[in-house]
Parts: sequence; structure tokens; C-alpha cells
Amino acid sequence: MGARVELSFIGVSSADAGYLAQELELSLLKAGVPSNALALKRASSEAMDFGTILGVSVDAILHAIGAAGYIACFAKCVHDVVSKHGVTVRFSTPDGSVEISGPEASREAIQRVLTKLQKTKTAPRRRAKPKAKPRHA
Repeated sequence: MGARVELSFIGVSSADAGYLAQELELSLLKAGVPSNALALKRASSEAMDFGTILGVSVDAILHAIGAAGYIACFAKCVHDVVSKHGVTVRFSTPDGSVEISGPEASREAIQRVLTKLQKTKTAPRRRAKPKAKPRHA
């Protein structure tokens, strides 16, 4: 399936979160992120508003844009939405989550988060070397 990051907006209504997720999705699409790398979904099955979370396939973006382009493009789009609306964004992965808001929401801070997420998700897993069998003379 590949590495995924989910973005959600904290401290706003689900309707506003849906609007912000759609605005971010549109911004990423305009910046060249392939549509198959993005997916809007509900925060929970009970939620009435569709699209309160934006799921992002990091692998698909890396393939289409490349590592350096992905981080710069993604950070710009997230920064534009967060600074325009003065909201908090949460980046969630299976390994945990990070929130950025207010004065922390600089492009550089967002790029640091994305770089960290990219390194943890795209680093190859090391396999244990098989132990050498002792030689008998």
C-alpha cells in the first residue's frame, strides 16, 4: 500500500474541516500532485460531513514529483491554507502525529515535519544478516 500521511484540522467544526481539507486537496492538485495520491475521507463512520481528513500517499507523490519537490510543494500548500485560515493542522501516520499551528506554521517548520515523515516512511528496512554456519574441518 505504501506510506500514508493523514491531515486533519483541529479546533474547527467538521464542516469547516471538510472545507479546509478540500481547499488543501485542490491546492495540491494545482501544484502537480497526482489525484490518485489524495483521498478525502470522514473522521469517523458516524460523521455526517465527508472529507474532514485528507489522506496522502507519500509514495505516489515521491514518484511523481521527487523527494525535494514533494517537500517544498507540500509545505507551501499546507502553509498557505494554515496561515490563511489561522488553523491547526495535524499530520498523522501509523507512528504518531504532529500538530502545527499559529507561529509554528512557517514553511520551514512544515518542511521539517515532512522531511521527518519522509525519512521514517521511505527508509529501507534492514534485514538481519543470517548467522554464518560454523565450518567443520
